Amino acid sequence: MEKEGNMDLGLKDKRIVVTGAMGGIGTEICKVLEEEGARVVPVDIKSGTDLGDAVQTHEYFQELREQYKKIDGFVSSVYGGPGGQSGLHEVRLDDFESDMRNTFYAVFYPVKEALTWMRETGGGHIVVITSINAHLGLGEWGYDIAKAGLEQMVRNLATWHSNEGIYSFALAPGTVAPTPAWEGKGDVLAAIARSIPDGKVTHPSEVANFVAFLLSSYARMAIGNTILGDRAWSYKKDFIL
Repeated sequence: MEKEGNMDLGLKDKRIVVTGAMGGIGTEICKVLEEEGARVVPVDIKSGTDLGDAVQTHEYFQELREQYKKIDGFVSSVYGGPGGQSGLHEVRLDDFESDMRNTFYAVFYPVKEALTWMRETGGGHIVVITSINAHLGLGEWGYDIAKAGLEQMVRNLATWHSNEGIYSFALAPGTVAPTPAWEGKGDVLAAIARSIPDGKVTHPSEVANFVAFLLSSYARMAIGNTILGDRAWSYKKDFIL
């Protein structure tokens, strides 16, 4: 999707780390940031870094510190993926722990490393991709709870660290496609689109463009907030589960 207008976001030559960079949304974020002139550092488990492991994450950021003097932005686009819907009594603990590792810790650990670095080098912007699931009762327990926890983390980041020049935001999209998670599910996507007020699911480039804005100085009045990017889908009584 093409961008409209010529607003300069001031991202030229900014060093921005993007995690989950090899998925549908993450790939698009890297592309948009590069188009804005940013110097993007892509990170993904497919490249051998397990961000759900605190030691691996710390070692990776130590390597980054040896290569670069500072980072100006950090974006978490990690996608752990929700499991099936169920009652709490049916939740397998190993599945729940896996969800927390891949969806919460894989964001928490690198955010902690990025924030520590930013505190030493003059600040920066942090953007965390969460999900509309954090605001609904869909019964995808581990994923839903992890995403809600990340939004609370962003609120705490804003209240504790904005005075250090660190500006943090959460973006909670609804259904985003095309992405690997939705391959082969055209019928489901069409049904979801029919339930969305403007009849569309969100394209990864729309998420990416919004992330670029949040990385700019124009977004700072919204620090600590979660921006709902679900096209008003969750406001309807008949949204699809």
